[in-house]
This record gives sequence, C-alpha cells and structure tokens, in this order.
Amino acid sequence: MEKFSPLKQEAANQILNIYRYEISEWNDFKLGIACFDYDQDGRKYTEMMNGLTATLDYAGSLPNSNIVLDLGTGTGRGCADLAKQFKNLTFIGTGLRRYPETKRFLSGGKFILTCGENLGIKDESIAGVIANSSITYSHAQQLIAKRIDEALVPGGIVKATFLFSPEKQPNLKLYRQEKIILDLTKPRDHKEFETAMLAMGYDLEVKPIFFPDGVNVRRYILLAIKPGNLSSFSAKEILDKDLQLMFPKEKIKRWIKKIF
Repeated sequence: MEKFSPLKQEAANQILNIYRYEISEWNDFKLGIACFDYDQDGRKYTEMMNGLTATLDYAGSLPNSNIVLDLGTGTGRGCADLAKQFKNLTFIGTGLRRYPETKRFLSGGKFILTCGENLGIKDESIAGVIANSSITYSHAQQLIAKRIDEALVPGGIVKATFLFSPEKQPNLKLYRQEKIILDLTKPRDHKEFETAMLAMGYDLEVKPIFFPDGVNVRRYILLAIKPGNLSSFSAKEILDKDLQLMFPKEKIKRWIKKIF
C-alpha cells in the first residue's frame, strides 16, 4: 500500500481528532482507541468477549510464540490479570496513551505506544491478538488486518468484539459520554475487517453477542485463525468452546428463554 494512501490518511486524521478531543474537551475521560471503560480487569475482559479460555489455550499451544497482543489495552489491568491465569503466555498491550497505571500493570516493555494501523511489531512474532472494542473504532480496518496478519505466527489466532453501527442499534439509549465518543469516532461493525481476513485465507467465525438482561444485541464477536494452523480446531469450535466455558449450557438456555 502506498505510503500516503487515502486509507492511511484517514487513519491518521481519526487519531489526531481523538487526541484533540481528549486535550481540549474532556481530559479526564479515558480513551484508548477506544474502550469506554479504560481500566477493565481480566474478569470483565473475559465476560465482554464471551470467554477467553479456549482462545488463550489455543494460543499457548502454538510452537513459535507465546505472546498475546492486547490491542487497545487501556491501563493494562486486564492483561495483568490474564497473565496470572495463563502463566505460559506473555501479554503485551498497545494504546494511543500511556496512563499512569500502565507502568504498574505492564512493566518491562510490555506496553507499546502505537496504533493498530501501524503496529511496528516484528513479523511472525505473536501467537494471538485480543481486541475488546478497539478495531471497531478504526476507519482503516483493512490496515489493521494487514498489520495483524504480518505480526501473527502461522496458525495464530485473533479474537475481537465489534459494535453494531450506531444506525443499526434500535432503541439505543446512551450515556452522554458514550454518545460523544460515538459521534467522534463513528464506530463500524465487523464487515470490513472480516472481508480483509477472509481475503487472506483466515478461517473465521462471527456471532452476535446476547446480553443476559434481554436488551438489544449491540455487539459482534469475531474469531479468526491464520493459515498454517496445525491443530484440528476450527474458529467455530474455539468460539463455541469459549462461550461454553464462560456460560454453561443451562445458563445459556435460561438466557434464550428470557430473550425470546
């Protein structure tokens, strides 16, 4: 892709707008790129991604890397908590801002000040990528898909959550803060990222996320595996297993009854 392509220019303009907003309008509002709750712990990460156990177990089974990259990590609290549970993995976080707490949670070079469109990560050095409501805010998802593909080892895994586009969210009630950020960043659903990953030959599965209170479905969850996977597990199987481990079958049945 050309150095100053329209896609790269769009990504650069968007990031600059986010910085301008943070500095001039709401300096106390903590925005990664862009998680509304910038200080999520490992439990909340896991819940919002409908489970991570099968995904991270798979990443830990790959032979050429034990590194998991958290794209848009906020303070890094989630990574620090997950590292305690998955001791065979090394977690590295990225973000547009280094918060005061980041040094405590991601010390020793485990935080990289960068954006998804320009990762700067060594090729084929990452076993897995998790992205909790971060890629959805990019207006250059094709660039992020390409950067992730370059960084992943053969067979590497990606798990990400995406918002429904705002215009597709019926009866959506927003907090004032959330509405401002949505208006600023204009989040997009998973389609652009999905198309880019499929074009590169990834095995991929996407599902809507249902919340237990039966309110509107507001997120998609996407899991993709890079070509070169030596395992017999498919993206669908790992995504289903994450959900099963996080929410036992009986609990899922109760949710379905409540929703429908």
